[in-house]
Amino acid sequence: MARRAPLIPAARGAVCPPMADLRPTIPPEDTSGKKKPPERFRSRTSIVHRDGLYFWRKAAIFVPMTEPISIETRKGLPAHLRVLADRYPRAEWRGHMNFNDLTSFWLERHLMFRQVLDKVIGDTQAHLDGKATRYGPELSRYTGFFLNQLHGHHQIEDQHYFPQFMAMDARLEQAFEILDADHHALDHHLNSLADHTNLVLRALQQGQTARDEAGRLLAAQEGFKTFLDRHLMDEEEIIVPIVLEYGAEMS
Repeated sequence: MARRAPLIPAARGAVCPPMADLRPTIPPEDTSGKKKPPERFRSRTSIVHRDGLYFWRKAAIFVPMTEPISIETRKGLPAHLRVLADRYPRAEWRGHMNFNDLTSFWLERHLMFRQVLDKVIGDTQAHLDGKATRYGPELSRYTGFFLNQLHGHHQIEDQHYFPQFMAMDARLEQAFEILDADHHALDHHLNSLADHTNLVLRALQQGQTARDEAGRLLAAQEGFKTFLDRHLMDEEEIIVPIVLEYGAEMS
C-alpha cells in the first residue's frame, strides 16, 4: 500500500493539548522580574498541534495602536517613513561599511521564505496540471516547515529586534506599528493557509484527486504570496537602512 502523506506535521517538541485548550487565552502575569519587550511587540499567537493539524492559540491584544496602513491595501511605505530608505537604496546595501553578517543572514531568511512559498505554489499548479508525482508528501513537508519557520521568525522580530530598532529613530515609530500590524494580519493568513493545505491532504489520504481543494489552496497560496512580498519588502526597507545609519551606535 502506498504511504499516505501526513497532515501538516507538528513542530519539534510540540504538545498535543485537549481541544478545550485551543480557546482564546490570556497569558499569565510575568513574575520573573525580567524586563519584557513593549506590549505591542509581544506574541499574539502560538502554534499548537493535534491529530496532525496546526491550530493557532489566540492571545489577548494588549495595547491599541494608531491605525496603520493595511498590508492588504498598501502599495509601499508612505513618503514620511522612507527617510532612511531613500537615503540608502537597496542596490547599495551590501557595499556599505555597516552592512554586517547578521543583516545578511536575516535577508537570506527572507529569501528562503519566498523560495519555499514559490515551491509549494509551483507544486500545487503542477498537481492541477496532472504533472506532480509526490504532491502530498512534498506539500505536507514544505508547508509545515514554512509555517513553523515564518511564525518563529516573527516571534524573534517582535520580542527582540523591533523594540531595539524602534528606539534608534523616533521618526520611524509608525513604521514599526505597521510591521506589528502586518504580523497580526499574517497570523490570520497563515491560519487560512494551514486550513486549506489540510483539506487537500485529507482528500489525498482518502484516495481523491483533490482538484477542487487544490484549486482553492492555490488561490490561498497566491494571495499569501502577495501579502508576504509586501511585508518583506517594506520590512527590509525599514530595518536595513537603520542598520546602515546607526550601525556604529548599535551593540
